[in-house]
Amino acid sequence: MKWEVQLNGDALDLKELSKSLVDDDLRVLERNGQYFLESNRFEELTNPEELASLAADILKVLTGAVRLSLGGRTPLHVANTARVRPDGGRDVFVTLSDTIHARATIGVEITRSDGTKEVIHPAHSVPGWIKLGLTNLNVAKALRLLGTDEHNWVSLYRLYEVIEEDVGGLDKIVNHGWATKTSIKRFKRTANSPGAVGDDSRHGKESTTPPADPMDIGEARALVEVILHNWLRSKI
Repeated sequence: MKWEVQLNGDALDLKELSKSLVDDDLRVLERNGQYFLESNRFEELTNPEELASLAADILKVLTGAVRLSLGGRTPLHVANTARVRPDGGRDVFVTLSDTIHARATIGVEITRSDGTKEVIHPAHSVPGWIKLGLTNLNVAKALRLLGTDEHNWVSLYRLYEVIEEDVGGLDKIVNHGWATKTSIKRFKRTANSPGAVGDDSRHGKESTTPPADPMDIGEARALVEVILHNWLRSKI
């Protein structure tokens, strides 16, 4: 049985995904300004409740991938689900919201020495990440965590811990060249220090001396995202 899911989210994110998610396993299509998710994973489902549940699980992972690749901050949600009839008609079962938020378009055009041009879509890595996330529990958890609301010290530390546990420790991250030991230890000390970050700290009391040069939250986000990028690349 053929099913499709109408998506609710940022128009730019959805447009970029439609350029990169193009195979039968996971495809985003645009029709008349609306975006739809299709997948051969849906074919064995027998009712709209199963479809909505599976689509929601996929979109939690996909939201994290969008945040990592496009910097998007609007979560992706199911707007409605539909069964596609043999005559091409659709039976719509669930309607939640059809709001789509707009941002300016992005992309990189490269001109090669022979004059040919290539457009690099920022979501080109998303298909590989999603395939990993649908089969690897740690990747799925990391992308779900990344797709949550604006990150603070607690959520960033939790995301980092998923990666550290998966690779086998801090030294493995350093040996891979994904970050320096100094930057990781500075991140950890800052995140754990009420004296450095106040009430946003992971700990309620100071257990060590606050870092002399605490990391700011923007630097911490950048550090964790760089490690995350490299970790995902190593798995693909």
